[in-house]
Amino acid sequence: MPSFLTNQKPERLAGLSILLAIILFAAVNLAFGILFRNARIDLTQDRLYTLSENTKNVLTRVPEPIVITLFASQPLLDSVPRLRLYAERVEEILRTYRLLSGDKVRYQKIDPTPFSAEEDRAIGLQLRGFMMNSTGEQGYFGLTATNSTDGFEKIAFLDPQTEENLEYQMTSIIDRLSRPERRKIGIIDGMNMFGNREFNRPPFAMLDFVNKNYSVSELMTPPINFEGIDALMVAHPHHLPPAVLYAIDQHVMAGKPTVFFVDPIAETTPPSQRNPAVPEVPTSDVGPLFKAWGIDFDTEKVAGDRQMALRVTAQAGRQRLVASYLPWLQVKQENMNQNDPATSRLQLMRMSSAGALKLAKDSGLRMTPLISTTRDSMLMARNDVMGRPNPNELMERFRPGNEPLVLAARFAGSVKTAYPEGAPVAEDQRVKPVLPHAGQSSAPVNLVVVADVDLLSNSHNVNQRGEPLSANSDFVLNVLDSLVGGVDLNGLRGRGMLLRGFKTVEKMETEAEDRYRATELRLAQQLEETQQQLAQLQTRNAPAEATDVPVMSGEQQDAIGKFNRQIVDIRRQLRDVRAAGRSQIEALELNLKLLNILLVPALLTVLALIIWMYRRMRLKRHLASLRLTGGRA
Repeated sequence: MPSFLTNQKPERLAGLSILLAIILFAAVNLAFGILFRNARIDLTQDRLYTLSENTKNVLTRVPEPIVITLFASQPLLDSVPRLRLYAERVEEILRTYRLLSGDKVRYQKIDPTPFSAEEDRAIGLQLRGFMMNSTGEQGYFGLTATNSTDGFEKIAFLDPQTEENLEYQMTSIIDRLSRPERRKIGIIDGMNMFGNREFNRPPFAMLDFVNKNYSVSELMTPPINFEGIDALMVAHPHHLPPAVLYAIDQHVMAGKPTVFFVDPIAETTPPSQRNPAVPEVPTSDVGPLFKAWGIDFDTEKVAGDRQMALRVTAQAGRQRLVASYLPWLQVKQENMNQNDPATSRLQLMRMSSAGALKLAKDSGLRMTPLISTTRDSMLMARNDVMGRPNPNELMERFRPGNEPLVLAARFAGSVKTAYPEGAPVAEDQRVKPVLPHAGQSSAPVNLVVVADVDLLSNSHNVNQRGEPLSANSDFVLNVLDSLVGGVDLNGLRGRGMLLRGFKTVEKMETEAEDRYRATELRLAQQLEETQQQLAQLQTRNAPAEATDVPVMSGEQQDAIGKFNRQIVDIRRQLRDVRAAGRSQIEALELNLKLLNILLVPALLTVLALIIWMYRRMRLKRHLASLRLTGGRA
């Protein structure tokens, strides 16, 4: 030890040690900040902040320069700290894209100051502006992208709320600008996805997602023609002429990409005018196609699953209850095929009254499930589900089949035509004949079948503000990509969904339902019967004229009083049953709150005490050694 240190007092040595520690800490931080400026450790479950191999694949095959212009108003970023941090991440991604693309993806940053030419440009590009102050000055945070052939893409506002989809948004823009022509999807629409101007119905939001990646056209406008399309999508087919069914059959025979969306109960299609509680056309009809191809789809059966069932608020008589509704399914990651590009990265989907798919015994196809139920599922009669009955009544009849049901699947192999005698006589001129006739598939079929059409509807895709509710649209896009060969974006869609279920709470709710369902159903029925008896008794004694005073015997008054006391008692028992079902969940919520509130302060306190005791022990040992050596270190 240097002599000038040995002659210092212990207090001065301690002060010098602290000063040196501070200098060393600052120097290390400065060095790391310079040397590892772009280094990040991604601790999120879905690796949201790590560029995927799919993005790298897209960037390495960019054929021509793509210029991205980032419009970022500095005063707006400075006034919103979260937006400023998000802007740093956006720029970081743009720098990485430029590096990985070999400088083919370039970017420039513009600060559109108020009343400048840059702001005029942002306004002309219809970027979303935000009021920055009372004088009306606008701020912008969006981007545009162009290629050398007049291709143009934009994000009007880079919303931090959708940060988990940032990589997908950016990579899909580059992918679209890298392709000279967009692939074409032809849709046979049986559920009014394209909207109806006469009834003021807008197109489905799902179509907007598909339109960003494909050129979409409706094929039911005369004359129908499958030429020039890269994939065929058939949504809720019904009342299709034989000539149209034949054209679909021959399209599949040629091995061309095809996806069917069929359903035993298409709940979200327009309601019947005679009975609004049921759809006008509830069931899909594919004619002879599936049977000829060896696909078993029973239109009389609906899949129900106790583990996947959505919790709903339902009406049982005059009572409102919260219960699991078996036909409405919340499809989680464990219900999807993690080895197929269409479903490998999806997190959460919604399906309603879906059917089940099987292979026929003599089928020449191979079936790869994409979406399946759990083993705690069963097939229910369609008529028992039609009209949305009491959830508890469906649960009472529930008997698990102990094997998963396939809700969506990919099919490959060889099939025979549903029209062995050739093309049927066309009833009209809407269908262009398909020549030559194929009696058997000339190439392995490229087919996906989804046994639910409701997943395409707005109620299953977006909220009232148009924000995604589920990964349903991502699933549709992934299926189309996988059919036509554009698989690079599959690993990005649905990546890191923020909406996640609380598995422990859902399990506790299911167990509570199982324990108390019978009691709750019995009490609800008893309450309804008692209320009906009371209403009948009061109706019999109602006055004939408004001015008349009802006359009741003492016996009738006692009966009414008895019924009222029974109603109060039954309602109390119902509250007790429901409270018992929630008790464990409420206890868990309380424990989590206490854990969140107390655990971190307690850990910090314990850590501070340990450090204090350690330093105190070191100081005592140091002072003791100084006394033994007479003040010499």
